[in-house]
Amino acid sequence: MSSISYCHVIMRILFEDSPDYEMVLGDYLERIPISWSRDESFGLLKTRLVAEPETTRDLAEKVMDNREKGGELAGSLLSAIAETSEGQDWMFESLTSGNVRKEASALVMLLNLISSITEPNLDHNLRLLKANAQSVSEDNTHLLLWCLEEACEKERDIFVPLLEEVLRTRGVPAASVYLSRPSLHRERPVSALVLAVEILEEKGLDNGEISLGLIGIYPKNREFVLERLKRWISKGKFPDSHHGMLVAHLKKHDTSPIIALIEELIDSGNRNALYVAANCLEELTQSISEWLGWCEKWESDSNKEPAVIRSLLEILSRLKTYEASGDRIRAIELVQKFASRSNIDYEDSTKHISLGKYSHEGCANTRQENRYTLKRP
Repeated sequence: MSSISYCHVIMRILFEDSPDYEMVLGDYLERIPISWSRDESFGLLKTRLVAEPETTRDLAEKVMDNREKGGELAGSLLSAIAETSEGQDWMFESLTSGNVRKEASALVMLLNLISSITEPNLDHNLRLLKANAQSVSEDNTHLLLWCLEEACEKERDIFVPLLEEVLRTRGVPAASVYLSRPSLHRERPVSALVLAVEILEEKGLDNGEISLGLIGIYPKNREFVLERLKRWISKGKFPDSHHGMLVAHLKKHDTSPIIALIEELIDSGNRNALYVAANCLEELTQSISEWLGWCEKWESDSNKEPAVIRSLLEILSRLKTYEASGDRIRAIELVQKFASRSNIDYEDSTKHISLGKYSHEGCANTRQENRYTLKRP
């Protein structure tokens, strides 16, 4: 059932004190983002919730008691009345109550108020967040960081330093949460991302969370990211399984500085860099043609020969088509050069290869084209 469908059910039976209603209400709240201002269906409920704030508070307390993330869900519900005197009283009392679930509800209410573009009491709520940020429980660090990041969008000069102070004070758990949480912001504070990465690195951590942090840092502080990539490549640890999103992001930019790092490391005798070079070229180039371009650049460098040969093996395995192509011809020409350099007769070594009988158009002529249209180097 969609969130809109849940909304219509709740509208019809709102405030009915029954187990069935509590189930529907809880399920609905779990399906919408806690930052409900981004969910269209919540607006349909807000009028009814505001009209009966006391009942809304009672319902929020029931949800809080009966759901695993009851505090956050209650905060979503109470956000509808956050601008009322009843809502403001709940938010202040809960934020300073020492009760983890009530505190969570207050933080979600603050999150929605701060992120709203129509909030009339923004300054008051920002001051409330600033005054209580350091006293928020460790269990609600994720909500605190979310609130602070929203606040950074409103008053950067005040809340970026506060965000960084929270990261320093709370250490690895906070840094991990901050880096791993998807952000809707186009530009997260780069200084905070850098700090979070450094906090994890100081503890010897080298994981996917750092990789996610580098995504936000790269456009503004490329040297910081290149330094980490160089370290990973020199250890043969890039690209790895947890670097997928980072690699995809890097490919949106000029990757030649990264490949230059690989060249530098190979030239210095780093065997790990040589080992991962072919994989790096595969992941960081936009096309087989570009990949081949680097192979052509490196083919006369004996230090890089193993990386070029591994690349050609992968490239040709991908080009097992039944039509001649420019990329395939370029790859075979490189193979011929290596064969000649090693005193291997290319024609004699390949004449036994049979393509077999396939129904694909062009198959019968492929080997002939490869053997006779390519010039010996």
